[in-house]
Amino acid sequence: MNRDWLALTQPESRARMAFFHEWYPNVMIDFHEMGTNGTYYFEPSKPFSTENDLIPRATYEVLNVHLAKYFAKALDNLGSLYWTKEQFDNLSPIYGSTYPDFQGGVGITFEVGSSRGLAQEGTNGVVTFPFTIRNHVATGLATVRGAVEEKELYLKHQREFFASALTDARKFPTKAYVFGNAQDETLTNKFLNLLLQHKIEVHELGKTVTLDKQQFEKGKAYVVPTAQPQYRIVNSLFEELTTFHDSVFYDVTGWSQAHAYGLAVAKQKNTSLVQGAPVQAVKTLNGTVRGGQSSYAYLLSWSDYNAPRSLTALQRAGLVAKVSFKPFSAGTAQSSTDFGYGTLVIPVAAQKLPADSVFQIVSRISRQNQVTFTSVGTGFSAKGIDLGSNNVRTAPETKAAILVGQGTNSSEVGEAWFVASQQLGVPLSRIEVGNFGRAPLGRYSSIVLVGGSYSALDKAAVAKLRQWVQDGGTLITLKNASEWAIRQGIVKEKLLIPANGGWADTTATTSAKGKAGAPGRADFVQQEQEGTRAIAGSIYSADIDITNPIGFGLTSRRLYVFRNGTTFLKPSRNPYATVAQYTAQPLVSGYVSKGNLKQISSSAAVVVSKVGSGRVVLFADDPNFRHYWHGTSRLFANALLLGPLLNLPEGPAAISAEEEQE
Repeated sequence: MNRDWLALTQPESRARMAFFHEWYPNVMIDFHEMGTNGTYYFEPSKPFSTENDLIPRATYEVLNVHLAKYFAKALDNLGSLYWTKEQFDNLSPIYGSTYPDFQGGVGITFEVGSSRGLAQEGTNGVVTFPFTIRNHVATGLATVRGAVEEKELYLKHQREFFASALTDARKFPTKAYVFGNAQDETLTNKFLNLLLQHKIEVHELGKTVTLDKQQFEKGKAYVVPTAQPQYRIVNSLFEELTTFHDSVFYDVTGWSQAHAYGLAVAKQKNTSLVQGAPVQAVKTLNGTVRGGQSSYAYLLSWSDYNAPRSLTALQRAGLVAKVSFKPFSAGTAQSSTDFGYGTLVIPVAAQKLPADSVFQIVSRISRQNQVTFTSVGTGFSAKGIDLGSNNVRTAPETKAAILVGQGTNSSEVGEAWFVASQQLGVPLSRIEVGNFGRAPLGRYSSIVLVGGSYSALDKAAVAKLRQWVQDGGTLITLKNASEWAIRQGIVKEKLLIPANGGWADTTATTSAKGKAGAPGRADFVQQEQEGTRAIAGSIYSADIDITNPIGFGLTSRRLYVFRNGTTFLKPSRNPYATVAQYTAQPLVSGYVSKGNLKQISSSAAVVVSKVGSGRVVLFADDPNFRHYWHGTSRLFANALLLGPLLNLPEGPAAISAEEEQE
């Protein structure tokens, strides 16, 4: 939850934010533990390089430095070692130590070497629990002393902070942001709620407009002016940042929530659309069944954020649901409603329950999930396919598992589990990597492998997994699990393999004589720059095939993707298999080295590979990152729920000589 201050995905974070805005603290301490071999860290952070340019320099150069003297004195009196101005950053408002900086206060990180219980042996001797507590108590009391003795300094800073926010906003070229998706009011509402929790001024769009080739509908889109006290948080939520003072970072360098939600956004150079009173609360979306009870079928657009969880709810209630693989219009030629790819069709006659019971279930789910079903009295469409078409296919009930334990990334396991169980209502059975050989795979329709190492799976286990896929299973792999699946020969896709052991570029210099092939040299201190080759949690643009079941529900081919790994997938030789591909100039926000950017450009973001009767859905990245990347988590949901329906054409019949040699 320490990195949830901006996204507010957890109920505890939301409660904490409400409390924060009641007080607007002038000083806030974020107490932490670090590795046992560390001593003690407190701010100031490294000047400029890990600090945010939106924040007044006085925060870093005056307030932080003032308090640091008190911290140093307290630890000096105890004889405790400490350090400052290294490693930890103040770059983004995602932490408890940085969000206060964006609210006119000063947030400070304290990191103490952990005793990992009562006592732990480390390079600085035995670290005990009383020792770690003593250090935190000492710096905590020093904080109170320093803040009280200079309270006027901190009060004056906060007053000037919000005044300067208005001044900075007037200088900024963007005067307002318009956002919303009329086809997904649930996600629009969710983003609006996030803004309101940050005390951001928002106005409802008063007229339907087309901006940047995107349509925003009156009453279903919103306008956020930049000229407001929360300008700095508004900027952080909407803007792209690609220029930095440094190239080594502690955590993410792209944190725009507007991109993470995947909603349409347009920047405005004037405030003409800022009209009416500010919004005070999100609209209540009353789920309903438009048209009342039907004796034929009910339809639900897959574009709604809550449509996937509605599918699983329908299935748990014992109803048969079908998925449309092509768009159509229901109604009459004079009055019809368009339904896109992935629309759910619940045929009444195909159910084991009577029509009254079917209606009651559909009505209940519409209210619970705040979605709108449409009842129809005929299968004859006004346009497009009819409801009895072979392109309307029965959705199988999802029975899924995820590999956990040895070698797996526990954070990514948690993210996938949270999306599946909490958002979709799909329980994920956990299979320990060490027990995989004994696991009854036949009971599962989908298996998820998050990033990590799967070297513990022996040849027999790999063969077992491959056979399960060939028999019709859907394997979903994330990040370097996708690399593993390729290298194990489970799929015939290829990697764009960079040189230097997995890195796309290197900081090593050439030899003194510059001979080709000669080993380069680098000074020992340069090892600190190895981090420049990492992909520091940045945001990229990709093109997504919205006619593929993995892309169902998305209304735009433009997809924003978060990357913090170095898995580079080559676009498939099967033209139908590369579901999402990075654009030629993909960087949207965040830091990336030139070498890594070259590798990412035009590479594959998502590939579906046919294996016998089954398929493998390979993600180059983590689509569920911290459960606020709602745009890409939709792809994961589709893979989980609709994967068994995904049967690709074979593609080219022959492999060229050039491809064979790759």
